[in-house]
Amino acid sequence: MGGRESGELASKLCVDTLRKQFHYFCPSLPEDPNWDEVKRSIKMLTVLIKEWMQRINGEIYDLGRQESHSNNMGTTVVMLHIRHGFAVAAHVGDSRIYRIREGEGQQQVTEDHSFINRQLRRNLMTPEEARRSTQKNIVTRALGTRDTVETDVQVIQVREGDIFLLCSDGLTDLVDNDEIEEIILNNVEDLEHATNTLIDLANARGGKDNITTVLCQVFDLD
Repeated sequence: MGGRESGELASKLCVDTLRKQFHYFCPSLPEDPNWDEVKRSIKMLTVLIKEWMQRINGEIYDLGRQESHSNNMGTTVVMLHIRHGFAVAAHVGDSRIYRIREGEGQQQVTEDHSFINRQLRRNLMTPEEARRSTQKNIVTRALGTRDTVETDVQVIQVREGDIFLLCSDGLTDLVDNDEIEEIILNNVEDLEHATNTLIDLANARGGKDNITTVLCQVFDLD
């Protein structure tokens, strides 16, 4: 998180811990699961993700108070886990997940945990005022900034061909949604090139923040 010490340490701790939790504790499924087994595993996973995020939040919070140079460290997070026709999406902060679907265009899956978004929801700010605001960097939730955290977790259906973009606000503050969609759709056959193009464009416009960008496409629903 910009403006806080050791944000890179907080984000690495988050990613490393999530990777371990998924490796050791992600609910398994039989080779050819039935509908009830899929639903049960997904429900269990949503509960586990919230527990994992709470644990990670506590670790970052405690570390930030043990190390003077890491005081008030924090990180945003988005994650996506796809299994058997469903995606479990979780996030804390103002990093985002988008879904691009053929015939339906782009949809923002997550809702920013930010001061700006809260003002928009309360009709206290117009979209134009939000774009010009100098308060874009104020988040209302993040990992490690308080001793507890609430994680938004949702389950969405996926189709073969769906493309998901996971990104930090270093991209979305400088590249608007229409541009993001156009770049991705123009490079469906080469998502690595699309990723590099998005990052290059954000950097060309100032690149004043971390620009984390991940693209993935669903090919096999099993």
